[in-house]
Amino acid sequence: MPKKVIMPKQEPPNKPTQSLVQKIKGLVEDGISLTTKWEQNQVKWHKMRMRIKKEKSFPFVGCSNLRMPTIEIKLRKLKSSLMNVIFGIRPIVQVIPSPSGSWQTAIKIEKFLDHLIVDVMKIKQKAIIAVDQMLEKGFFLLKPYWKTDIITRTEELSMNDLSVNEAMWLFAPERNPGEIAQAIIQRFDVD
Repeated sequence: MPKKVIMPKQEPPNKPTQSLVQKIKGLVEDGISLTTKWEQNQVKWHKMRMRIKKEKSFPFVGCSNLRMPTIEIKLRKLKSSLMNVIFGIRPIVQVIPSPSGSWQTAIKIEKFLDHLIVDVMKIKQKAIIAVDQMLEKGFFLLKPYWKTDIITRTEELSMNDLSVNEAMWLFAPERNPGEIAQAIIQRFDVD
């Protein structure tokens, strides 16, 4: 039995094609119309969380209109548990040295990064807001960026800071400048 082949519809040759601008405008309007339900739900849930009441007229005008803070109670419990996962232990950053690295250097890097993140960037206050908005709205975006400040620092090494053995080693005639520079780098713990 022969099969019927269905051909796709083609535009009639006399119908003008839409311009690119009209197509883009149509896509934008479709996007706006598709998000209206989501926006209405966001407003509704925010009002429920903040216990914003609408006027009640049933069963009679001026009757009681109570809202229990159940959503806020649940969100606070979730927020505290999520914040505890992130900031419950210090340092909040873990550094594992490479096989040739040292654990002392890794611990110093951990402490430095923890200081930068918690004290300089004040990430905990930003994370509280982010977690709260994420629990209420379903998502929240944080945008990280880096700003580098290069500071030239001068440190002085006094003869009073050296022990007698270190001074004798430093001023020995067989010392070359490379060995002295390496000793000073180790003394100041330069990265």
